[in-house]
Amino acid sequence: MNKTIKFCLISIFSICFICGVAYASETVSQDLGKNNAVSFLKGEVLSYFEPVTGNIDEVEAGIVTISIGEGRKLKEGARLSVFRKGEPFYHPTTKELIGAAEDFAGIVEVIKGAAVTGRYTCIVVSGELKSGDIVRITSSQVKIAFFQDRGSDWTLSEAFFSSLKDTGRFDMLEKYSPSTERNKLIGISKELGAEVLLFLSTPVVKNKKSLRIELYRVDDSKLFSDMSSEVSSEYLNELTQYDDFLSKSLSDKEPWNTSELNGGELFAIGNITGTGTKELIASDGNVIRIYNMDKEMQEVWSIAGSTKDRHISIDVLDLNKNGIDEIFVTSMSNEERISSMTGNGAGSDRGRISSFVIEYSPAEGYKKTSEGLPYFLRVTSGKLLMQGFADKEIFSTPVYTGRWSEGRYEQDKELQLPEGVNIYGFVHVDWQNKGDVHIMTLSDNGFLRLYRNNELLWESSDTYGRPAISFKKATGSMINPATEWIVRGRLIAVNTDKGQKVVAVKREELVPRAPRLGSYSAEVYTLSWDGSSMEEELMLEGVSGTVSDYWIEGKRLYLLARAGLFAFANNAVRGEISRPSILYYYNFEEK
Repeated sequence: MNKTIKFCLISIFSICFICGVAYASETVSQDLGKNNAVSFLKGEVLSYFEPVTGNIDEVEAGIVTISIGEGRKLKEGARLSVFRKGEPFYHPTTKELIGAAEDFAGIVEVIKGAAVTGRYTCIVVSGELKSGDIVRITSSQVKIAFFQDRGSDWTLSEAFFSSLKDTGRFDMLEKYSPSTERNKLIGISKELGAEVLLFLSTPVVKNKKSLRIELYRVDDSKLFSDMSSEVSSEYLNELTQYDDFLSKSLSDKEPWNTSELNGGELFAIGNITGTGTKELIASDGNVIRIYNMDKEMQEVWSIAGSTKDRHISIDVLDLNKNGIDEIFVTSMSNEERISSMTGNGAGSDRGRISSFVIEYSPAEGYKKTSEGLPYFLRVTSGKLLMQGFADKEIFSTPVYTGRWSEGRYEQDKELQLPEGVNIYGFVHVDWQNKGDVHIMTLSDNGFLRLYRNNELLWESSDTYGRPAISFKKATGSMINPATEWIVRGRLIAVNTDKGQKVVAVKREELVPRAPRLGSYSAEVYTLSWDGSSMEEELMLEGVSGTVSDYWIEGKRLYLLARAGLFAFANNAVRGEISRPSILYYYNFEEK
């Protein structure tokens, strides 16, 4: 879920009903056991959208009776689409009857019924319906716009959002709005193309916290379900035990585990097969490798680029909303050769951006679905960013959000960024969860800077180290024949129970005046802004090797590093001249 948006969500008031039909209202207390408020209410939300097919038996004065089969249950407030059999269609060669077309006829809403008989009474929401029409709740994903009250418990909200998303039944949509007006919220949901608006809150009644879920139809603003469940203190303690993992110092903590990758400098983790399990995608600058993370790190697929290609960033995001994360790879092609602190040499001065997208399909496996994109790509805060390549001044063009439109990735809305900030090395941060968003950036020389409305508020006193990748470009000048361009590294904003923090890796160079030798260790810091000063807190230290990329997934911090200089020298003596990549990961729960 987009965390910046989640922290800025809004409150809403009760809505009167259309057609005078009462909405469902339930309050349930539960023992912890195998059930809890999150799983119970997840099941209740799902119950409104269980796929089912039936027929209309009777129609009279706006009321219809439907049959869906004995034992099949429908919730009061559930809506079914109505279809009417159309013209038959036949096989073009054999002329054999294949079936009949179905024409959309309207919508009905359940007001009462019984699963024993499978017969339900419904009101007609739209359409001129008749006996024999087909009623159906399809199995396609339901588009839900998710909002929450400002004062809601973050841990419960996160758990509930994840529980719904993990079912695969819903396409969870989000967008920030500062307004608390009902019509504004419904309007945002319509813009997102949502069918249902879900509003979450965690009220305290008689000193007991509850999880409350309100469901609204976007097309007519109707509140059709208002349900709540008391949250037991045991369950809440279980959820919150590790919720603010960033507050825990890991300065003396050993990695949960390590894995050696067959070369790697950039990586990302995502649901790239659509199964809900996570895979790791890594690049050594030229070869893309995908690893299964289920048990032990196992390479399952790879593709090598041209010797003239150089990957400079990897990200994942399900932008086309098909349930599978796409892999976005920014690649420099032709004669441009990029240098990095992990050991690649600088080279010639000609090049162009030719980025590509890889996506998995069950029928065809992994393949490039888009190639030759003339953009730098980066995913941050759940959005794809795109910046055009400028031959003379590489990062001089505007940065845009990206969108998927008619089978293509296109630039959408221009971002307003401070001067000198490009697509890499920045993140939006909502420090206090109040909708006041700042921009944290890395400079080319590794200093952190904080901006608000293009005003510089703060700069780190020490550098966080040289960014991992750079490349040289010809200037045409005899005095200064080449200029170095920096690809700034990641900054990640994470959510805590008090607001967002930024996680940054600080690289300690082995020989400051010879950065090409790489760094000997790294530290990880969290940064918090209170409105006037920045707190830089050491989270982890003593990570061996040159950390080139990092990632946070749930409760785990992943660091990708090449072996340190001395380990490399020892391997070289033994004839092992390739420098391995080590993936460190730290789990913030008990082993």
